[in-house]
Amino acid sequence: MAPEDVAVYFCRRAGSATELEPLRLNMFGEIENWPENFFGDEMADIAGRTLAAMQRKKELAKEAANDAGSH
Repeated sequence: MAPEDVAVYFCRRAGSATELEPLRLNMFGEIENWPENFFGDEMADIAGRTLAAMQRKKELAKEAANDAGSH
């Protein structure tokens, strides 16, 4: 799935209204404009995002190696 195929929004209360802030995802699924205090425990969130990004990088490297081997 490509980042442009996903839309993620952060909802923030602004008085009696709600503001929607689009979150930008990179090709590894990392949120580039992570809202302050989003999901609370920032260190656990960072670790989880980092592990997921590392897994995605491994998958991409494996796909690239498979593609190179098939030529």
